[in-house]
Amino acid sequence: MSVHSKEWSRDSWKSMPIHEQGIAYPDMAHLNHVLQRLAELPPLVSPASIESAREQHAAAARGEAFLLVGGDCAESFDDIKTDIISQKVSLLANQANHIEAVTGLPVHVTGRMAGQYSKPRSQLIETLADGRRVSAFRGHNINGPDIADREPDPQRLLPGYWHSVAIMHVLSTAEKVHTAHEALHLPMEAALTKDRSNTSATFLWVGERTRQLDGAHLEYVRGLRNPIGVKIGPSTSPADLLNTLGRLCYDREGEEGRVTIITRFGAEKVGAVLPALVEAVRASPFRPVWMCDPCHGNGFTKSGVKTRKTTTLLSEVAQTIRILDRFGAHLGGLHLEQTGEEVTECVGPESLVSDDLGKHYTSLCDPRLSGTQAMWLVERVAEIVVESRDSRNELEQGNHGMSLSQNTLIFHQISTFFVSWIQMAKSLWRISIDKCSFKSKGV
Repeated sequence: MSVHSKEWSRDSWKSMPIHEQGIAYPDMAHLNHVLQRLAELPPLVSPASIESAREQHAAAARGEAFLLVGGDCAESFDDIKTDIISQKVSLLANQANHIEAVTGLPVHVTGRMAGQYSKPRSQLIETLADGRRVSAFRGHNINGPDIADREPDPQRLLPGYWHSVAIMHVLSTAEKVHTAHEALHLPMEAALTKDRSNTSATFLWVGERTRQLDGAHLEYVRGLRNPIGVKIGPSTSPADLLNTLGRLCYDREGEEGRVTIITRFGAEKVGAVLPALVEAVRASPFRPVWMCDPCHGNGFTKSGVKTRKTTTLLSEVAQTIRILDRFGAHLGGLHLEQTGEEVTECVGPESLVSDDLGKHYTSLCDPRLSGTQAMWLVERVAEIVVESRDSRNELEQGNHGMSLSQNTLIFHQISTFFVSWIQMAKSLWRISIDKCSFKSKGV
């Protein structure tokens, strides 16, 4: 049976392969018991919130709004504290206010929070210095960072739920903030699915490592009402992207904002990869949101520490904006790994240098932008959005003016032709009259 024609249910993904990033629990009975308990618990988000997010993503796809997604690479249970959560929310609010003030677009905010407890890893097994092989740390929902806690433990899913409840309580006092996380842990996601709504978050995305067309992850998210994101890297082909969009859109007729394409190419590769993808999508019936994640394609290691340069991140976003504009599309959102705390995990632009990395590096996984760095980046992105938009408008006005001039010239040429023709006809008529006059006089 075709992957497109298969009937969907919240468990239909179980008949599809998980190509990688599967979680090997030693006690499946224990896992099933925990999943049953999760299914009985109240939803974290309402269907109304999901429908609101769908409308916001559709507006972003039309260029009428901008989406801002930001938060930790991997949330920590230890960071579920009022002050830390409030700093994250405050940062998102300040960023949104700035983008809105500069661009004039309404900005809809989504936090990478209240569920980003499971992480894909490039290496699922870690070899220790003594030669022992253990599972890599994959987020607090799955296992612990300490070597003794590396075996996947399903019991962790329950504190993950309650920590999310605590965050949702803090968010309820803030201006509307949606939540998002990667739909990696499919057993948990299915347990928290009611009808066609995943009630663990309003916005879910499928990662670059798990988006296989015949895979379980795309099968799970394709039937949801939630807006869905798909991360794509530099190996993505136009055909691959179009097939993915076709897999996720219910009626294959576009569905504005149903899918958010989250690009993560790296500053050195975006110029070579993105143009062909944009052209292919523009020629298709699909109308996704284009969102840039400049973090994941630009990491490097400095003195054994993973980090990112803020200027490189800005370069990828700037290139993405200009390429999209060149091909008649637009940037609809920004996806950042960041925290409101003044951590020292990324480098630059001027406030930090590489030597500062060890001072306050607390990320459980990849490096995050500090509050200062995240604001610096957003301020410049907003400026580039406006500059690119103004340039596009000037070009369109120039083309419109040229079109008017061309039309005027054509009208003038036609008018001149008719005037000349009429004058010639009059001359011929006079000659004819004169000849007749001569004949009548016997000349």
